[in-house]
Amino acid sequence: MIAIKLGAIALVALVGSGTSYAQNRVGQTPAVGTEATATVGSPILEKFRYDAVKVAITQVDVVRGTFTGDIKIAAGDPLYRVSSKAKYKACSTRGPCALDDDGDGTFDRIALDETVAALKLKAPVAYEVRDAVAPSSTGNFKQTITYLGVNGDTLRLSYREFLNDLARPAFTEELTFPLGKTYPQPVAFKDTRLIVLGIDGAGIRYRVEQ
Repeated sequence: MIAIKLGAIALVALVGSGTSYAQNRVGQTPAVGTEATATVGSPILEKFRYDAVKVAITQVDVVRGTFTGDIKIAAGDPLYRVSSKAKYKACSTRGPCALDDDGDGTFDRIALDETVAALKLKAPVAYEVRDAVAPSSTGNFKQTITYLGVNGDTLRLSYREFLNDLARPAFTEELTFPLGKTYPQPVAFKDTRLIVLGIDGAGIRYRVEQ
């Protein structure tokens, strides 16, 4: 499952992704108006845009022995839904497909790939459907602002941008802001405005504004 905490999320559009459909999601954490605390080295704000697609996940391996060897889907491998006469059919990017013939939430058959006949499993295997980042998507983008601590009367933050989980070197910079003697006090950069409520050994306490 995707490792992003979902704050405020807006459903923007539906885009095709192979035989699955991805939903483009945009949001940030923490949400606007929320008070939060971050320790040194922790993100104080993450803004994200990514293409999410539904995947099936099993907690145990899905295995069927054959004369030429086992057909296996490892536990935790994401399975992407494809069209089928079965109620639910999903395939791994590595090849094997699992089929839920009656739509009861358990896989009944397994196939070596999407093109060959499926074989019945000795026992049904339960699965659950979750959100995951769509494979080969070009729409996955994240901005992260990290608290680096205070140097005297100067607040230090780090700003980074990621495209498809890869940092963009040209969009990585350290930010510094002068701090006043009393709180609350505003800090603004790019399209972001924070209200710093206090800073001590436990971290920075703040609120994100619109």
